[in-house]
Order: sequence, then C-alpha cells, then structure tokens
Amino acid sequence: MIQVFLLTQQDHENGYFRDIGGFPDKPIITTLSEYDGSGVACVACTQLAGRYSEAEGRKILREWVAFLRTNPNEFRALHFNTRVPQSLFDAACCQRELVELRCKWGSYRDLSGLRNLTKLQYLYLGSCSGIKGLSPIPELRELAVLYLENPKGISDYSPLTVLPRLEQLVLSGPTLGNLAVEDLDFLRDMSALGSVWFPNVVLRRDYSDAEREQLRATGIRGVFDQKWWEL
Repeated sequence: MIQVFLLTQQDHENGYFRDIGGFPDKPIITTLSEYDGSGVACVACTQLAGRYSEAEGRKILREWVAFLRTNPNEFRALHFNTRVPQSLFDAACCQRELVELRCKWGSYRDLSGLRNLTKLQYLYLGSCSGIKGLSPIPELRELAVLYLENPKGISDYSPLTVLPRLEQLVLSGPTLGNLAVEDLDFLRDMSALGSVWFPNVVLRRDYSDAEREQLRATGIRGVFDQKWWEL
C-alpha cells in the first residue's frame, strides 16, 4: 500500500485543529434554518440561555438531531462549538460521508457510533473525560489526525498503533490539571506518524537518555513544542 499523506507542512508545525473551531468562510450557526446546504457546518445548538427560551433550545437541538439522523449523506465536515450531549454525538455519527468531526466538549461517553464513520480522517474529541476506552477509534482506518482532550479514563494508547494512516496525534490534559499516560513506547510502532503534541501530560514512566534518543530517532516532530520527548 502506498501511503498518501494528507497533512501539509503547516499542519505539522501548527497543528491541524486550531484552538477555535469553525471554517474561515462560514459563520457559526445555531438553527437548522441557517444551514446553507453546503455539506460543511460549524454548529452551536446548545447552551443557548439568554438567547432562546428553554423550550426553544430543546426544539433547536431536537431539529438538529432529527436532521442528522434522517439525512445520513448530508455532511462532509461538522464542528460543534458548544456542549455535545450523547444524543447529538450519536446523530452526528449517522453521517456516513463525514470526513471531519470536531466536538469542542461534551457529555458523551459512548463512542460506538464512530464505527459508522468509515471515511473519517480528522477527529477532535474535546473534554472527553467520560470515555472509558479507545474503542472504536482503532477501527477508523482512514484517520489522519486524532485530538483527544482529557481522556482521563485512559492511560494506555498502544491500541492506536493499528491506525495505518495516522499522521498527527494530540493527547491533551485539562487546562487546569494533568493527564497521566503510561509511556510513549507505542509511538515507535506508528510508521505514518509525523507530529505529536502532549500539552499538560505527565508520563508514569521515566526514560533513560538512550531511550529518549530512540524516540527522537523515529523522526516524529513536536507540534508547537519541538522538545516534546522531554515530558
């Protein structure tokens, strides 16, 4: 198999996913009526207090969930810039043509719906402290970028080594706190990986100078921090 790389030099240097979600040429939308039919949308359909009544907010969320479930070929890219409840996450996972999914944060715990997204290449799961395992992420064989923020229920990331096209991996702790990771040995078995970033991550294993050199020898670069192996 010939590896087709998707990320640019800039993506590796700066990170594919930026701090603020959305698409430069499209506004963030709230109601379904604002969607332009382009197959790409940045949606903020929860946390609507002060702008909409509680009843209106529930209706907006219901409309999005229903639309995502009943139009499974509509979207190629979806960003959610407010809280993502499980119902909205599961509905997004009905989008069979989805290539990119970004959830800023949410109360989702069950990731099983991701199995439907066989074309997914870019995945951002923000504030995913509720998840208890990586499954089914290792089944996403087209994945090129994976960003996991505060998956505190996970310490072993070796299941990710089966991802043949993963070019960029970000494991992030919470803004105020740290994420514990057993070790970085799994990086040696990820041949497509070109860049990583581990903000607010602490390792449970201490590495000798020789072991650090072995990690450097993989050729993997650090996103934002070129001394990532000193964690």
